[in-house]
Amino acid sequence: MRLTAPGATPEQLAAGEAAARAYLDAQGVTLEQVCEAWAIYENWVTGARKRSDRPPKEGEDIRAIFAEAGRIAVDTALPEQAGSGHWRGQLEPFEVGPTVDRWRGSFDPDSVPF
Repeated sequence: MRLTAPGATPEQLAAGEAAARAYLDAQGVTLEQVCEAWAIYENWVTGARKRSDRPPKEGEDIRAIFAEAGRIAVDTALPEQAGSGHWRGQLEPFEVGPTVDRWRGSFDPDSVPF
């Protein structure tokens, strides 16, 4: 899992990631489940959308839990900005590395919708 939050220190980022992990654990959700749920959604965004105007229901509950974990992570890392209403950071369920880069070609983490 990786949290990006401009202006946060490494300690604040670690605290945010730990808070997100604790929330996911409390909800009984693993990072593998999150990745699977987002893969289903990303598949729809990149191709299946032509067949359906509605995003897939499968994995919707897990994506919602992860979105809340992301909010918790950013609020923990940057408490002074909590509730500000503008983009403050992003939680990703995976660490982008050489394997992902090879698999996806030129991977841009900012293009992922989560």
